[in-house]
Amino acid sequence: MKRLHVEGGFGLDHLKLVDLPDPEPGHGQIRIRMTAASLNYRDLATILFGGHRLPLVPLSDGCGVVEAVGPGVTRVKSGDRVITQFFQGWLAGEPTAQGLATALGGSLDGCLTEKMVLSEEGVTRAPESLSDLEAACLPCAGLTAWRASAEAARNALALTATQAVLAREQRLAAIGGIAAAAAHELGTPLATIQLTAKEMARAIPEDSPLADDARLLVQQAERCRDILGQLSRRGDEADAGIARADFRTLLEEIAEPFRHFGAEIDISVSGSGRMPDLTRAPEIIYGLGNIVENAVDFAAARVTVTGVWTGHDVTVTIEDDGEGFDPEVLAKLGEPYVSTREGAADAGGMGLGVFIADTLISRTGGKITFSNTASGARAVAVWPLSAIQAPPYSPSADPQPI
Repeated sequence: MKRLHVEGGFGLDHLKLVDLPDPEPGHGQIRIRMTAASLNYRDLATILFGGHRLPLVPLSDGCGVVEAVGPGVTRVKSGDRVITQFFQGWLAGEPTAQGLATALGGSLDGCLTEKMVLSEEGVTRAPESLSDLEAACLPCAGLTAWRASAEAARNALALTATQAVLAREQRLAAIGGIAAAAAHELGTPLATIQLTAKEMARAIPEDSPLADDARLLVQQAERCRDILGQLSRRGDEADAGIARADFRTLLEEIAEPFRHFGAEIDISVSGSGRMPDLTRAPEIIYGLGNIVENAVDFAAARVTVTGVWTGHDVTVTIEDDGEGFDPEVLAKLGEPYVSTREGAADAGGMGLGVFIADTLISRTGGKITFSNTASGARAVAVWPLSAIQAPPYSPSADPQPI
């Protein structure tokens, strides 16, 4: 039989035609005589840019006729027209690292061959209404349609959960303001009580048994007035204090939950002039937190978080020393269905975390971009300084205990 495979490097110049003996099916396997194969962008990227072992037979989607079956095969028979399934090891249920490592034309040899051996579970009967060429275009299209419908619900649920967390953070930040408002509202009736108590104290004779009670009422009213005054001042101060942090402290807070996940996290900041105080917007904390978490997941040993400020903007760069982003999906990162890193199928999904991070960072006026470095992956988030700089903060000079 003849087949085309990539050997000795990647690129069209490394696509070679070779002659090989016909493969024999083993237990539960079938041999297919391929009659058609389709070319997806993913297949072209695999040939041009690599990311898989060599030699490699490209193309994930094909149609053919079963010409031989091995022992134990029951799903198909010789003469059946079948199409390949994209993931040979993921047939149902939630995806696993093992299942995602069985893609044809990538982890496994693909369909650019005259004959191929697959598990009987790795094929589906071709629709009678479609020609071989039309049927060969189904596998990736079907997988994409399923992924769009199944993951759209997951994305909506994740965004809803994120919104709930953000709302909780905003409610907590507003507690100080609520206290100040309550103090303001209570001020008027308390002033009336205090005035009435003083009038009563003046009107009651000194030798009356009610005189001590009247004086106590005046004292307690004055104490309540002082407490409400402190609540009113501290409400504004608490809002301003909780909702701000200097640049380095903010980055430390973002990275702290992921410091014990296996990778070392190094943080550095630099810039022109005084280090700015930034707003502790939940969108910034959770958006950058998603990126740091993914960097830790994919890092070999180290993640670096670098903050730089100028008089005009604030930049946060997050780098890891992992395998980097798959070139096939690099330009699409931030879209909800993109979830592949080169050589790291077992490290967790990238799609949802990056999608949420991009959404949250955009809401605060920032923009995030992704690229590969010589030693890993890089994410760069940039904001105008005016968009996230905290307003001036002047706490009370002499706070009093309540």
